Parts: sequence; C-alpha cells; structure tokens
Amino acid sequence: RVIVMNDGLVVMDGKPREVFTRKKELEDIGLAVPDTVSLLFSLREAGMDVPVDAITVEECADAIAKNFT
Repeated sequence: RVIVMNDGLVVMDGKPREVFTRKKELEDIGLAVPDTVSLLFSLREAGMDVPVDAITVEECADAIAKNFT
C-alpha cells in the first residue's frame, strides 16, 4: 500500500501499481515515479504499445520485449 500526502492531506491511497500510474498527478506535487514507469510512459508517448504499470526492471523489460516478439 502506498499513501501519498501533500500539505498534510492524503491525495492518493492504493496499491503501488495504481498510484505510480498517476504520473502527472505525482509530478504536479513534486514527486517522481519509478524510472521503469517513467520509461514506459515515454515509450507509450512515442507510440509503443506498452503498459505503464511495470514497477520492477524485470517487468519493464518483459513489457518492452513483448513488442518485438
């Protein structure tokens, strides 16, 4: 479970996969998402069909590799 607070208020509360896919909202309050999630968002913006909820390096690599098989 991840709880994100901003100015003393809970703004997000959920599983890591749910919270970290809210990249824009996290960045708006000065927080960063894991590098794996950031990479997948960049690849998606470039047109690659990848999920953005891979948190571990292994999950990220698998998500990217699926586009080349």
